[in-house]
Amino acid sequence: MELERGARRDRSYNVSRHPLSVLVLLLVLASACGRPAAVEPAAGSPPPTPTTPSGAPGLGPPPGPTSGVVVEITRADDRTTVAAHVGDVLQISLGTEYDWQLDPPDGTVLTHPVQTYLLREGVQAIWLASSVGRSTITAKGEARCSAGQPCQAAAFTATVEVLP
Repeated sequence: MELERGARRDRSYNVSRHPLSVLVLLLVLASACGRPAAVEPAAGSPPPTPTTPSGAPGLGPPPGPTSGVVVEITRADDRTTVAAHVGDVLQISLGTEYDWQLDPPDGTVLTHPVQTYLLREGVQAIWLASSVGRSTITAKGEARCSAGQPCQAAAFTATVEVLP
């Protein structure tokens, strides 16, 4: 193809002339960033990570030596003793009504694993039952209220009995 003298080839792409093409391209790129396909575990490999009793995905036990059992501790467990076994995962779910501050675990009976995941709303912590014994979970909550209004505080305590 011969160009007239002084003319040049325009190799740029005018986005404003083809908005539908750009939209399709963005949708294709966004779909490529989705979740990976499910993969069946190989024979002899550990079972898939379970979900919480509420069925929330991705909140199974953290990586490491766990039993795969998730024990969910809620406000209904306040002032009670909860049974768990060594290797169980404790999901502390005190809700969203208060801004909860948990005291750290004792570090022996209950431990805090390295957290490489996000907690869903209403879940304050994921801890591990690491050794046989008793440990107490304590938390203080401040109500979410508007400025100038009186706010109530809440307290939570539960004892965890970790069995072999």
